[in-house]
Formats: sequence, structure tokens, C-alpha cells
Amino acid sequence: MDVEKYEDMRGVVNNMVETMYTHQGVGLAAPQIGIRKNLIIFDPSDDMSKLTAMVNPIIKAKDGEVYTNEECLSVPTMKARIKRSKNIKVRYKDLDGDTITKDFSGFESICIQHEMDHLKGKLIIDYIAS
Repeated sequence: MDVEKYEDMRGVVNNMVETMYTHQGVGLAAPQIGIRKNLIIFDPSDDMSKLTAMVNPIIKAKDGEVYTNEECLSVPTMKARIKRSKNIKVRYKDLDGDTITKDFSGFESICIQHEMDHLKGKLIIDYIAS
């Protein structure tokens, strides 16, 4: 992407951040608010200090299994028990256009997997139905 596209992406991310924090979420995918971009944000911290934006995220490796009880801003009245990978390696671009490959575990790993489901059109209700 060129610089102009990344400046546009920053505006989208700012909108997403405001929406996520307003609704007390820990993650949000662009399609959840009607934006057709392969973009997720998440902040697993209690003090809004670990905000991460990922453009075109791809899970390159998975390890281990964990069951989680998840909620979703798209379906706020539902909770679902979902099997996720405990550890993941993700490749993505940051908002400067740099390619990052990073390992995630614990709650960060779960947040990323949950938000990436939205990029594929999958909601927690899809886990309940299966």
C-alpha cells in the first residue's frame, strides 16, 4: 500500500478504536462496523495501553489448544465456549506499512483469532450452531 492508503487506514482505525472503547470491547474487525477492509484492532489490557492494529493478518503457525468463554460486540447477548489455538504466530502489516511477524499467546492469541473470524464472516453463533 502507498502512504495515502495508510493515512486513510489510520482514519478507519481511529473510528474503530472509538467504537471498541465506547462499547467496552477488547477487539474489533473492520467488517463489524461495515468497513470492507482486512483490518483488526485489539487491546487486551485493562488500561488501554496495548492497542494493536493489524492490516492483512495471516496466522502462520498454531500450537496447543485452549477452551475460552467468549463474548462479541456483534452479538452482545450471547456467550460461547470456543476451542482456540493457545499460541499463534501472525504476520501482518502495521499502520506504517511495515511487515511484522510476531508470536502471541494467552488472551492476545484469543483476541486475534476471534477478530480474524470476523474477517471470514464468522461469528460466535456459528460455533454454537456447529
